[in-house]
Amino acid sequence: MDRRVIIAAGHGGGDNGAVARGHKEAAECVDIVNRTVTKLRADGRIETVVVPHAFDLREQISWLNARFPQHESGYALEVHKNAGGSTATGVEAWYLTGSTEAGNKAKSVLAELARVSRLQNRGIKKDVDYRGGSLAWVRQTKPWAGLFECGFITHDHFNNDLYAEGLFRGLLKLFDLRDQAAQIYRVIRRSGVQLGAFSVRSNAWTTYLGVMGDAVILNREGIDVTAEFVNEFGDDQRIVGTPREAAGVIAGTDGPGEVIELDG
Repeated sequence: MDRRVIIAAGHGGGDNGAVARGHKEAAECVDIVNRTVTKLRADGRIETVVVPHAFDLREQISWLNARFPQHESGYALEVHKNAGGSTATGVEAWYLTGSTEAGNKAKSVLAELARVSRLQNRGIKKDVDYRGGSLAWVRQTKPWAGLFECGFITHDHFNNDLYAEGLFRGLLKLFDLRDQAAQIYRVIRRSGVQLGAFSVRSNAWTTYLGVMGDAVILNREGIDVTAEFVNEFGDDQRIVGTPREAAGVIAGTDGPGEVIELDG
């Protein structure tokens, strides 16, 4: 497969898609795509082609197939948001029924999307199981293709940079590439709101303390490194308990630790 991703935002052509909590699916998808493209182009190793946002689905597929008519022309990825269910949450991916390789490609990207977004991995789905019986994006596009649901618009967080980072990491994995970017640390509240992203570790720690530890610290790969920070900056912590106990509380295994005042 050519080292190329052709990426599209779902619900183009004036269709809002699902609407919930003051957010429109189409606008969220465009934002996630734009952020993913920025990361891919900054990395520079995967050719990145964006399907025009103004196109509807039929126009998207026609435009894509005219330019990339071969099965090995790259990976066609479409971004969506899920909706429905009183408690439904998580990320998932759809692939062409009957193609084990298409399923494996979608599974590879999805694993990183779930890990970085910190949402439940709902797994890969055959397009024949979609309520309409098929999905045009994975069935009619000529290159390899996958459709990715980046959280539930009805319940999950709107930290689109995490979804974009997850897709970026997943695409690196798909093309067997190692991340060359400098390490950054994201401070994420339990609600999913990102408080900041830092290259300087002490700045991440200061932000973490600013919310009394009601957060986690993730590295660029989406791995929880809170315990590592607690061990490094433990003399400066305001959360009661040993560093590892505090980190366990922060990671969400229990409620937030008791806060004590510092002298001075």
